[in-house]
Amino acid sequence: MPDQIKIDMHSELLKAWEFALESKNINSAARIDLQHYDTLVKPNEDYIMWDKWQADTFSTRKKIQIEYQKILKTNLIKSGNKFLIVHHNYSGLANETQLARNINFIKEKFRDLEFEVAYLFAGNLSQQKAATKLYNLPETSIYFLQSKSYPDAGNRLNWLVNNKKYSSVIYPSIFFMAFWMSLFVNHCNQKFLQMKYFPRQVGRISTWACGRKNSEIHFNNLEDKFIQLSVLNLKISDDQYTENQVKIVNDNAKKINFGSISRPEKITDSDYNKLILELIESNPKIMYYYTGKEEKCQAIPEKIRQHPQTLSLGWVEPEKVINDFDIYLEPFPWGGGDMTLLALQMGRPYLILDTPQNRTVGIYNFIEYLSKDQDTILNFSFCKDLNTLKNRFSLLIKDSTLRERLGKAWASAINDYRPNDIEEWIKFLTN
Repeated sequence: MPDQIKIDMHSELLKAWEFALESKNINSAARIDLQHYDTLVKPNEDYIMWDKWQADTFSTRKKIQIEYQKILKTNLIKSGNKFLIVHHNYSGLANETQLARNINFIKEKFRDLEFEVAYLFAGNLSQQKAATKLYNLPETSIYFLQSKSYPDAGNRLNWLVNNKKYSSVIYPSIFFMAFWMSLFVNHCNQKFLQMKYFPRQVGRISTWACGRKNSEIHFNNLEDKFIQLSVLNLKISDDQYTENQVKIVNDNAKKINFGSISRPEKITDSDYNKLILELIESNPKIMYYYTGKEEKCQAIPEKIRQHPQTLSLGWVEPEKVINDFDIYLEPFPWGGGDMTLLALQMGRPYLILDTPQNRTVGIYNFIEYLSKDQDTILNFSFCKDLNTLKNRFSLLIKDSTLRERLGKAWASAINDYRPNDIEEWIKFLTN
C-alpha cells in the first residue's frame, strides 16, 4: 500500500475513532481501533504507522482513562498470589503458546502462585480443550466469556475480576484491547504484557503506548534485563503430530526440509516468494513448509501453493515442526521473534537476510549480539544480500556437516545467554 494512501486511511480512521468517542459509542470506537491496527499496522508490522497510530491517539487515550477512573471505584486488592491472564480470543499462535509455557515454568518454581485465564470472545469446544491443555489448568480455571461487544466483554470481565478477587489482571499483546478492557474493569493492578519483549509493564495501564521504541532501546543497548521466552530451557511437550506434520517425518525424511514458523503476513512479500520459487525449482531434493490460516495463505502465489515441493502446515506446535527443519530460513523483509530464538535454541542451521525491517524489529541486532563472541561459523548466518543468501543456502543443502556445525554453534550461543527471567517475571506479576 503506497505511503500516502496509508496516511490518508490513518487520518480517516482517526477522525472516525474520535467521532465515535465524542458520540459515547464505545463499541464503535473499539472496533475502529481494531480496524486501524489490522489494516495499517499488523499486515507488514509497519513500525512507522505503529508509532504514528500510538502517538496520534495517546492524548485521547489518556483523557478517556482519567474520565473513566473518576467513575470507577478502585478495587484495592494489590497483594496476593492469584493472577488472571486475559486474552482477546483463542489463537494458538506462537506467542500464546510461549506465554503458556512460561506460566507453567513459573508454576513449577513457585507453587503458591495461582493462574487463571479468560478469553473475551468466541471459543468453540475444541478451542476450550486446547486452551486447557496449553495452560495445563483445570477447565474451572479457564473462562470463555462469549462476549457480544467490547462493552459486554468489559462488563463480563469486571464481574469475573471482582468475584474472584485477583491480585493482578494481565492483558497480553495487543495494547488497544488492554486499553478498552481496563476502562471497564474495576481493579487497581491491571498490567499490559508485551509479548515480543516481555515482561514489560507500561505504568499499570496508565501510559498508552506500546513501548516498542523503548523496548528496542533496551534491546539494542542491552541496558535492561528483558525476557525472550524461547531462551528458557522449557520441557517440550509430547503432543501428537497433526496429519500434515506427519508428512515431514514420513514422506519427506530423505529430503532437505526448510521454512519458518511465521504468520502469512510475513511470507507474502513478492521478493521472498520469488526466492522460494527459485530455490525449490532449482533443487528437487528440498521441501518448503509454511504456516498460517488457510484463508490468509491465499496471498501466497498459487504457483508456490500448488508446487509439489511445498506444504502448508496450518497452525502447528512450533517445536515439533522446527525440530524437523534441516534449515530455518528467516522470512524477509520482516523477521521473526520468539520462533527465531526457539529455532536457534533447538540447534537449527539458520539464515537471515539483513534488511532495514529486520533491524528495526530488533531480532537481527539481538542475535548478532548473541553470536559476537562465539564460533566464527555463526557469521555464516548473516546475509547482506540475496545472492549471498542463495549461495549459503546451496552450501547448507550440499553439506550435512556444515548444517550440524552451524546448528550446534547457534544452540551454544543461545544457551550461553541467561537473563534473570524468573525474578523479572515475579516482579512483573506481584508489583
